[in-house]
Amino acid sequence: MNDLEKYCLDLAQRAKRAAADLAIVTGDQKRQWLDGCARLLVERTAALCEANQLDIAAAPGYGLSAAAIDRLRLTPGRIADMSKALGEIASLPEPIG
Repeated sequence: MNDLEKYCLDLAQRAKRAAADLAIVTGDQKRQWLDGCARLLVERTAALCEANQLDIAAAPGYGLSAAAIDRLRLTPGRIADMSKALGEIASLPEPIG
């Protein structure tokens, strides 16, 4: 198993644990978390883009195609869209579930 596979497996396992935790949180708690994440995305756009450049530079070494790398590329516009989407999800009656 290579580093990328290990990373993906670890990420999937943490997501599974997080899903179990989310099952017992209230809608208001989920909305607060989503709103906070949306705000942090905007506040940290520059740092996210900078870190993403390191990921993009390393991506060919993991055998990713140019198309896959482009999908991973973060821009201020893409980050703003993610923040907006989180806000839209937070406005749902039950944001997650």
